[in-house]
Amino acid sequence: FLSSGGNEMRSILSTLKVHLRIFSSSGIAWLTSASDIDPRRLLTEKTALFLHVMDEGSPYNALFSILFDQIYKAAYIVAHENGGK
Repeated sequence: FLSSGGNEMRSILSTLKVHLRIFSSSGIAWLTSASDIDPRRLLTEKTALFLHVMDEGSPYNALFSILFDQIYKAAYIVAHENGGK
């Protein structure tokens, strides 16, 4: 950072700003303020989850990454509670 004259830091902050911009939307703020999806229930009951995924590179796909991360963590916990299965 010190030898780049601040250019690298500005680039990192600019990229961060672009990726966080979606969370300043009132619609996204509403969408992420509560959850209708219980990750544990997805794993223990027959459930259908329909997702509309945006084009590759869309910053809104971060929301799907967050959802899948929550489901993966819930799967790990449920498996641990059931002897690893």
